[in-house]
Amino acid sequence: MIGAHIDVMMSLRPSLRKRNLTLNVECQPDLLINNYPGQCGQLLTIVLLNSVAHAFPDSKEGTVAIRAGHPGRTASKFC
Repeated sequence: MIGAHIDVMMSLRPSLRKRNLTLNVECQPDLLINNYPGQCGQLLTIVLLNSVAHAFPDSKEGTVAIRAGHPGRTASKFC
């Protein structure tokens, strides 16, 4: 399940607050990963860190929103 990776990202909230950033995560609680879980965790972490580094330079205030869901029977979606 993806929940463990989301929990790791949520643990970054205090350090993001120091940079005037908010992390909003929406994830279906029963969402399963049909892949190597480590790769999914790396992808989520890279997306978050790149967002912080490139979308919010010079301590610009903002929100990083991550949504993970299952829009259909054959594909999952990260936004």
